[in-house]
Amino acid sequence: MLTIRVLTLVSRAKKVSRSQVIQVMELAKAAGAWNEAIAAGQLAMQMDPSDSALDTEMKDLAAQRAMSQGG
Repeated sequence: MLTIRVLTLVSRAKKVSRSQVIQVMELAKAAGAWNEAIAAGQLAMQMDPSDSALDTEMKDLAAQRAMSQGG
């Protein structure tokens, strides 16, 4: 899947910005690739653990993943 490749490329880059990781998260979210969106969000949270808006977004992503999986 394309979102997996993009996430892998971004995470392997020597210098990756938080905004790039957020863009990957949004791309994965739009594609319904919940696991990849959550992985990108977790990486962004590691870069700035104080971002409460992103923390809320991560909870929403987890809920969307659960709903899409029928749980």
